[in-house]
Amino acid sequence: MGLLSILKKMRQKERELRLLMLRVRDYSPLFSYLCSFLPPSPGSPDALWQILQLSDDIRASPDLKAALAIHWAFLERDFARFFRLARELPYLPSCALHPHLARTRRLALLTFSHGFNAKNCRYPLARLSHLLAIDTPEEAADLCRAHGLTVTEDSVVFQKSSFKDSATLENRTSVLLVDGKWKGSLLDLAERVCS
Repeated sequence: MGLLSILKKMRQKERELRLLMLRVRDYSPLFSYLCSFLPPSPGSPDALWQILQLSDDIRASPDLKAALAIHWAFLERDFARFFRLARELPYLPSCALHPHLARTRRLALLTFSHGFNAKNCRYPLARLSHLLAIDTPEEAADLCRAHGLTVTEDSVVFQKSSFKDSATLENRTSVLLVDGKWKGSLLDLAERVCS
């Protein structure tokens, strides 16, 4: 299967989604649920373009506003705001955002490596784990070590010369951002979305 055929299939799926969204616009809970998954990738210009094509009343929905706020925080490289907004998301949008967390954390560490570049500058791991919405300081230390940063007892030393891009980005389970938001059963969730 060639690249051209894959792109054609992707464009077809996008058209089908837009048609589906036009059909379900009157069913606000379902539409709100679909909007909570937009944009599919923070920083995606195609997703932003599709959202901007929607009518003003749809763009004014709280779910779409939250998705756009996360999108802009990512584009502006405001990682503190990105993860603060991610903490506020309900369960389903958090699940949609979860595959993009590893890439966002890598970009945040790269940005911090350039911004806090000094031999004697130490950043507390507890504060870093809170800022990047990582469950424990130990996980934050593992993430820093995976990217070549020096970790001392309870802090990390950011140096742009020591930062390395790890080959694989691992999306670990996140109690803080995803699993901790799960309340009830699947039936309860379906009733909330569809009622």
